[in-house]
Amino acid sequence: MTRSAAPHGSSPSRRRALALVALGLAIPPLAGSLACSQVRYTESFAPEGVIERVVVRTDAGVVELSAGDQVRVRRAIRAPEAALDLSHRVEDGTLYLEAHCRRLLPCAVDTRVELPADLPVEVDLGTGEVWATGLTSLNLELDEGNADVDVAGDLSASIGSGRIRAHLSAGADARIGIGDGDIEVDVPEGSWSVQADTDRLKLVDITPVSDGVGHLDLTAPAGAVTVRGTAGVAAR
Repeated sequence: MTRSAAPHGSSPSRRRALALVALGLAIPPLAGSLACSQVRYTESFAPEGVIERVVVRTDAGVVELSAGDQVRVRRAIRAPEAALDLSHRVEDGTLYLEAHCRRLLPCAVDTRVELPADLPVEVDLGTGEVWATGLTSLNLELDEGNADVDVAGDLSASIGSGRIRAHLSAGADARIGIGDGDIEVDVPEGSWSVQADTDRLKLVDITPVSDGVGHLDLTAPAGAVTVRGTAGVAAR
């Protein structure tokens, strides 16, 4: 699966090696955190200026996104000072939140962002988990890990290995590809346009048609794809 070049000149394989140094599970302050060490400190802020898009680029950790009335950020840093490049900036209406590992030292940052639902979001994560609720548009790239996302409009997700579960609203347009792992999609019951590249496709309470209420383009050559019609899924 082709991925765009990693920021700061680091290749995806190098970024993955840096991130995997301390892979493990933890609980709060952010649910499901990847922990390479104890939280060294946290920071919370509301960025200034007009924000029309949010971009999160992180080598390792948990990214949690939820709809709110304004943009607020909370980050839990799990890295020694010398191991991490941490930054944020607003440029041409885009908020960039970046956390990159410098060395083969324990390094992870958990990022929680609350933002208006109509703001498009882009996440580029090396190793970890992505949780999103109430978004309208999400573009996700994940080298290794799991994602559970709730998107009302456009969803584009590219995952190297792991698992993704997507909860979509009527009329959604989703393109999901995973190199090694499974895809699960929950949608409102009815007729959907479904294109699937997989040897294991399961459709539940879904009528595949060429021109449905939404479009699903799903690729999982080494895994299973399940599309499930669920009454009231749009209100999740």
